[in-house]
Amino acid sequence: MRKRGTKYGIATCPLCFENGILVIVQRPNGTLFLLCNECKWAFDDPMKIVHADDGYCGADIIETPASLEQISAAGWSQHVVHHLNL
Repeated sequence: MRKRGTKYGIATCPLCFENGILVIVQRPNGTLFLLCNECKWAFDDPMKIVHADDGYCGADIIETPASLEQISAAGWSQHVVHHLNL
């Protein structure tokens, strides 16, 4: 179970170069995606966070942080490099 306020990070953003790409659940459909906590640039696949051109603006997406269980179910747990307790 996800601790209250825990966010799981994947990588450094190739657009703003901040270490803030987080695993996010898109509401209401429950799809996982990746969103930069700083610039709100989004990605659909952790393997494609190399070039900013592979992403899109995620500023208008209604989202919530993904739990570790959701991340594992998507097969992305090996990409988690840090977590933030907010």
